[in-house]
Amino acid sequence: PLDLEVLRRKVALYTALQQKNSLLQEREQRIRGMEELLRAERNLSAVLETHPIGTLAADSDGEVIQINGEVAKVWGQEKQPGAGIHGWWDHDDKLLEAVNGLMARVLRTGETSRNEFTRYTRDDGTSKTVLSTASALRNLDGTVVGVVVVIQDLTEHTHIEQDLVQRMYHLASMHPELKQAIRH
Repeated sequence: PLDLEVLRRKVALYTALQQKNSLLQEREQRIRGMEELLRAERNLSAVLETHPIGTLAADSDGEVIQINGEVAKVWGQEKQPGAGIHGWWDHDDKLLEAVNGLMARVLRTGETSRNEFTRYTRDDGTSKTVLSTASALRNLDGTVVGVVVVIQDLTEHTHIEQDLVQRMYHLASMHPELKQAIRH
């Protein structure tokens, strides 16, 4: 004889077990996906640390959450992640700070800012020239959730260029015919 109540309980138990099994499989897939993202993040961080280009990431409030070693070299060792917009590059052109600063502007508009030259003075009094690009980080619905800024220290290049120009003018002053050529 078939007991319908026992059959219903068995089916309900089997269905519950299938649902739990399905949930466990979904959870395992999410964990694997997160592990892959973590591996990719570690690999990207390792690559960024080996390049002579500075990178930093900030959240939507402008709080710097990650920098690589090159940024620390450019800014000086005294800067650390965790400083907000108002704690970074507050000299000269205010690269990251203030309403019109590079990072704040990208966070506000979501538009990428490419190849901005900026000169600023570090806390130790030395001057730096950097080339900066900033891009918005967006979540899946397109909302700006942060910014990545890439900087390249051009200070040495700038000094070489200035020295070359000075040498050209010095050479031209010694030879009047060169002075005319340089002016044209």
